[in-house]
Amino acid sequence: MRLSRLAFPLSTIPIFVAGFATGQSTQRSKFAKYREPAYITKMDWELMHVNLSALQIKAESDGTTAPNIYFDWDANKVKAKILVDGKWLGSKPANELRGSLLADELIAFTYVQQRLPEVSEDDFEVEFINQSPTARVNEFETSSHGI
Repeated sequence: MRLSRLAFPLSTIPIFVAGFATGQSTQRSKFAKYREPAYITKMDWELMHVNLSALQIKAESDGTTAPNIYFDWDANKVKAKILVDGKWLGSKPANELRGSLLADELIAFTYVQQRLPEVSEDDFEVEFINQSPTARVNEFETSSHGI
């Protein structure tokens, strides 16, 4: 009799543990979706590294931001957008501004060429955007051959 009294409680313990373990494994963490692999193209991967390099070196100085570099699949070109402070534009002579903007373009192109050597000057375009809220036209220059 004693053995049968112990057998029932002892046999329910493994069933309880198995049920508890199964129930816990079916409950997904709210962060589980971040463990799934993400698809990213080689081009996006390389340009992400280009952007990180640009940010590490440039930050924000001399009235312009670090370039945001991306690949335009429709145009089949690597493009960069650089925001320019409108106040900075009005504070310098035109030749000095042009020199600074061309230097930013050259630096952005150099970042790209370090990771993607097959990109030529014809495959690269920079858009400078006036970030002043009072500017009538925000996009003021697009350069593809200023390098």
